[in-house]
Amino acid sequence: SSSTTEIASDELANLALHVVDPNGAVIYSANSAYNNLEVIDFVPTSFGTYTIIVKVVSTFNWDTMKPEYGIDQKVYYAVAWW
Repeated sequence: SSSTTEIASDELANLALHVVDPNGAVIYSANSAYNNLEVIDFVPTSFGTYTIIVKVVSTFNWDTMKPEYGIDQKVYYAVAWW
């Protein structure tokens, strides 16, 4: 049995962002512990499908002033590329 917890709007999610190349290797990562904005800027070096992985590391609850850790947390995020 699994469950998810929706993050309230007054909580920030600490997300980790990874880019995986066509061979399955993680080639770039961004994981700032100080804000909830992650940026990776790269130029692909080979043809193929690149995968973007977004993981929830923790959330920060402003009511308790403590980070909350858990793998079954639901957060909303946006990804942009050009």
